[in-house]
Parts: sequence; structure tokens; C-alpha cells
Amino acid sequence: MKLKIIFLITLSSLAQAAMTQDFIIKEDFDNNMNEWPFIGSLETTESKIEDGKLTWENKTEEKYQSTYLFSNENWDKNFRITTSIKVVEGNRDNLAGILFSSDNSRGNYHRFGFSDNGYWRFYSTNGGKAIHETDWIKTDLVKSGDYNTLEITKLGDQFFFSLNGTLVHYEKGLQKIDSYV
Repeated sequence: MKLKIIFLITLSSLAQAAMTQDFIIKEDFDNNMNEWPFIGSLETTESKIEDGKLTWENKTEEKYQSTYLFSNENWDKNFRITTSIKVVEGNRDNLAGILFSSDNSRGNYHRFGFSDNGYWRFYSTNGGKAIHETDWIKTDLVKSGDYNTLEITKLGDQFFFSLNGTLVHYEKGLQKIDSYV
């Protein structure tokens, strides 16, 4: 079944001491100022920016359709990636989330997300093979049919993964693959 989601995204760099933010990407979806490469109708997806939201629809039966933007995040610095996602219709057990440090053409990326039926998951791949992975974890934190906020915070070599403001996962020493989010 097709999946249709709406999301907002922010990628920021954090100064260690004061935790001030320098935005690498700030996207309010008022227009296509960051030149997202997928806006419009493609064979497998349909997307548009309207009313401060990005609506993205997977028009296939495949579970894992993704899109990305070159972000140039600096892994020598601390950073935070935040997005709010609402699953509007479609298969409620598909993953809706953040793909970061991605070179998807070679099957290399880190992914964190949730399913609208109440689960979250994290995994990393290298050459298409899982190298860090959780099972699907059942949680009451997912707000089905509503916006869910995902946040990834990098402090030093530690990564903290939060769902709707609650820390759900931790990884240490993830490697930078590429600069797509």
C-alpha cells in the first residue's frame, strides 16, 4: 500500500559549551529554497511544498522509498537533526524517518524512524548489509495519525536518538558515510 507523509526538517550544528546553534539546513517549507531534488511527480513518488509542509507520497508497494538533500554536516562538530513527520495514509507499519550520512547508491546509511502503528527502529548499513541494528521496538510514544518528532543529537562520538522528546536509543562511534540527509 502507498505511504503518504508530511514532514518538517532542521539540521543544526551545536557548539559544545553553550549549545548554541548554527543552522546547516533550516527548512520551513515555505518554498523550495534548499532545492530538494525530488519536488514534483516522478515514477515512484509524488511530492509538493505547500502551506509550510512537505507532502511526500510513495506511489509504489515498496517499503523503503527515500529522498535526500546534501547537507554537508561536519562530523568533527556536534550536531542535531530534527524532523516532525505525520503519516497521512497508507501502510501504517512502514518506517517513516530520517536517513542520514547517506550514500544510498552504495547501500550505506544510518536510518532512524517509527511506524505509525507504534514502533521505532534504528539501523546502519554498509554495502547494503546491517552493521548496527535494533529490532522493531514497541512503544506508546508514537502518536498515530499525528505529528511525531524525531531527533538525532551527536555529542562527541555519541549519538542520542529521541522520539517525541524521549530518548529511545544510543549509539557510540557511528562513522560518517556521506553528507546526505
